[in-house]
Amino acid sequence: ELFRSLLFKAKTTAHLQKSPPHPSTDDDQAEDLFFSQPVNEVEEVPVPKMFFQLLEKQWVSTSQALFPSRLDKRIYNIDAEYAKRLAIPCVDEPVAALVSQTPSSAEPEEALKPEDKRLEMALRRAHQADAWAIRASTTASFFARASLRWLRHLGENISPDNLRAHQDLA
Repeated sequence: ELFRSLLFKAKTTAHLQKSPPHPSTDDDQAEDLFFSQPVNEVEEVPVPKMFFQLLEKQWVSTSQALFPSRLDKRIYNIDAEYAKRLAIPCVDEPVAALVSQTPSSAEPEEALKPEDKRLEMALRRAHQADAWAIRASTTASFFARASLRWLRHLGENISPDNLRAHQDLA
């Protein structure tokens, strides 16, 4: 609950709070128990457009594989559109055009040589590690910016006579 309240305060401070969806007012749906069940909302950290542009330009680094825990998945839950861009990409058309188009009865993974399989797994691990590093840095950046705005706002609202509070904020 602490994460949810901090995220709510940060979104409110950054003026990023989305308006709640308006429920349907159909009389039949209001009486139906299936539609009266509470909606389970997932809290997401908003992502600035700058990160989308940065992600487009960079995917060149590699690192060791990271296997995120459930807590990681909850804390670093980012915007769904941004998460889709962090997913392992499909083979693009220029690369697919280089591959022979002869029909094969086996699965594509079985047609790979052992060293190609190892290389593919290494690339997948590197991609996933980079994606989780980006999730962590995006979340940290958002909360750092929201904290700075909150401190600035707090400093403006504290009376100039309260020197101790201003010293604590500095």
